[in-house]
Amino acid sequence: MLSITGYDNMKLLLVDLRQTGTADNGDAIVSIGALVGNEGNVVLHNDSWWYGKLKGNCSFEYPGTDAAKQLEVRVSNAKIPEPPEGCRWWYNNVDTLLLNPLDYQIDSTPDNYEDYAIYYASDDIEDGLTFEVKCLSLVEMTFYENEYIEIATDIEIQYSKDFAACIIDGNNYSNNNVIYIQHDYQIIIGLRFLTCLDGDDILAY
Repeated sequence: MLSITGYDNMKLLLVDLRQTGTADNGDAIVSIGALVGNEGNVVLHNDSWWYGKLKGNCSFEYPGTDAAKQLEVRVSNAKIPEPPEGCRWWYNNVDTLLLNPLDYQIDSTPDNYEDYAIYYASDDIEDGLTFEVKCLSLVEMTFYENEYIEIATDIEIQYSKDFAACIIDGNNYSNNNVIYIQHDYQIIIGLRFLTCLDGDDILAY
């Protein structure tokens, strides 16, 4: 039995089917991989949200979510079409990409406000990591939502694959005595196909 500490509400996010060989009788040998996550109660409010650490909004209400998790849901809702009733999406040839915010700089003179298409700020900028920097306003939430969706779309085109899921976490780091905070944005892509079962619970398969 597989035991994963801290994951009490597991959810199947996607399944990767990949042919790894051919048997002597000509049948395909297929490997099956699964991505699971811990489903939580993500409240999609139009609000100002703390950048990460699951601290809720900027009044520290709704702990258990944050700006990163709000954006994770918004991107997924925008990129994954609702399957027909009784059906679900499956994916094969899955790739996971971890994006570096520094590769997405859009302001040549950073001031810790929308300098990168992926949220990033550091304390070596004048005024440092203030409350206002760590609190993403309604305007910033809309800005990053649009940027994250555009990035996901560009990656689909670049790799000729479909968006399958994303994982966005807000974290803080230290490097050479510089503290910086960012969104760790992972995008999972694959070849999407539809599976439908009549009268059965598709999640049982």
